[in-house]
Amino acid sequence: MIWNSAGALAGLAATWLTGYFLIRRLLGLPGWGGVALGWLLGSGLTSLAVFFIYLCGGTLLPWLPVVQGVLLAAVLVLHHRGCVGVESAEAVLKPARTWRPGAILMILLLAFLLGAAGIKAITTPALRFDEVHNWGFKSLSTAVHGRPFQGEWPFMLFPNLMPFLTASFLVYQGDPRETIAHMIPFLFLVAAAGALYAGAQRLSGKAWWGLPMTILLLFGAPELMVQSDRFCADLPLTALHLASVVAGLIWLTGGPAAAAALSGVFAGLGAWTKTEGILLAAGVGLGLLLAAMLRPKEERRPWLHAALLWMAGFALVAGPWSLYLKFRGVDMQSSGHLSGEFNPERWGRLFVHIRTVLLRHFRIPLLAFFLFLALGFRRRTRAVYVFLLVTLVLGWVHLWLPILLMPGDAFGGWIAFMKSGMTRYVLHIAPVMLLSLAAVARADRLKGLDALFRRLNGGRVPGNVRAPD
Repeated sequence: MIWNSAGALAGLAATWLTGYFLIRRLLGLPGWGGVALGWLLGSGLTSLAVFFIYLCGGTLLPWLPVVQGVLLAAVLVLHHRGCVGVESAEAVLKPARTWRPGAILMILLLAFLLGAAGIKAITTPALRFDEVHNWGFKSLSTAVHGRPFQGEWPFMLFPNLMPFLTASFLVYQGDPRETIAHMIPFLFLVAAAGALYAGAQRLSGKAWWGLPMTILLLFGAPELMVQSDRFCADLPLTALHLASVVAGLIWLTGGPAAAAALSGVFAGLGAWTKTEGILLAAGVGLGLLLAAMLRPKEERRPWLHAALLWMAGFALVAGPWSLYLKFRGVDMQSSGHLSGEFNPERWGRLFVHIRTVLLRHFRIPLLAFFLFLALGFRRRTRAVYVFLLVTLVLGWVHLWLPILLMPGDAFGGWIAFMKSGMTRYVLHIAPVMLLSLAAVARADRLKGLDALFRRLNGGRVPGNVRAPD
């Protein structure tokens, strides 16, 4: 299996390195955060490369290796010309370097959890209906025939980041086998954990918040681990939405304008990954715009300029796919998720089920969200507070709006779909809900928890990462 996948693993490495060096070039983001966002950006670029090879009339072999090689070479040239924003970004994002017992235990626990998930992922075949018939079929047909969906896939609105990315892995195999390709969804789990690590440090302004918050994520949202071996779009959308929020926070807390553009790119990739990502992207974009408007009048112009960069990044990624669907005459109802009717009578049952899912599977993120609402606002934190609040409000809307709009007989009926899919819908926003706890720490209203996290990291930890408000 490994020898059969040697070329595929090399292609995967090219995907990750392309994104990693581009993140380093634009943000100077070090450590685990750079690795995480690098995978997400690289995977999006590879998926877009597959799509554009198809639009140009080519086949994946021999064009995909050429395109990936050119992308990686171009990024390496840019990287070695110097990193934009390295001095400012690394100064505030440099993680704590300590090998005290508490930090070592947390690192070992994270390694165990992620290692166990990785082993389970690459030894588990796809079994669920939507994995085999939606994502698996698209990936295999794209890899084997060299063109997406053999040109015949009827549900064109189904998202395509995962099958395109998986196809870019399978096409390098002598004999396409999907089992080892399960490391792709697993890497989205790693990326989500790394993005939360960097985001918690940046938002709290304290290096010792990274490791404990990452552990809370894995224990507070166990659905992340469940999805880490499945060819579904929910885990990638979760990681991309979180990355969009983290990049937005980097911009809001004094980072380079490139962070705003990258936030838009990640939001666009999320919208391209799953239809529901459009609402999540709207929350991030609107939140950043309102946060920029809160700046003093004399500072407002450059912040609005950065907001335009966000929209440009979003349009650059989400636009081509939307135009393709329009030119092919595919409407929003072709996915089967939406209808022309609004069904408000479903709200009562939907509310009860959302509450049940939150209390059963996402208690820690829910508690973090309530603490954020109650304690996260101060005058000097109002920009990040408004940004997170608007983002999360639109995230909550995305939980119920698709259910109220979907046809009553779709996917076995709206009740069956709600019961089987709501846990995954909540997963999309759960890491951002947990991350909002770091905004309370930024407001200096969690001194007890802050002291505990500091002690877990080994007492006095160097490298306070407070960024300007």
